[in-house]
Amino acid sequence: MFSGKNFNKTIIILIISAAIIGIILCLSGGKGKENVTSVMSEEEEKIKNIVESFDGVKDAVVLINPGYINDGNTVIAASSQKQEKVCGIAVMAVGAESPAVQKKIIDLLSSAYGIQSNRIYVCGKK
Repeated sequence: MFSGKNFNKTIIILIISAAIIGIILCLSGGKGKENVTSVMSEEEEKIKNIVESFDGVKDAVVLINPGYINDGNTVIAASSQKQEKVCGIAVMAVGAESPAVQKKIIDLLSSAYGIQSNRIYVCGKK
């Protein structure tokens, strides 16, 4: 069916095509995670600014746990096929040692992001 030279050319073309497709898939595969990371970084910055607007609170560090909520209770891993949600928030800030300030921050974030208060942790920072 194939002569020696034609068969070798066909094999080489198939290998090169497979390599090109593999490279394209590898390069495009990480975009979903980058988008989630970018969105969450923006949200972390928003939360940082809000928390630092509280009287006496400064130098805040915010970490958001992105995930996806399935059936309202079960948190499943991030996937580009589902819409991301904020599943947890951690805040450390100078001036957030007081339980009263912690409660205000937790209540604000719980209302703003529609997550339960037990998924939000606030603590003071030196």
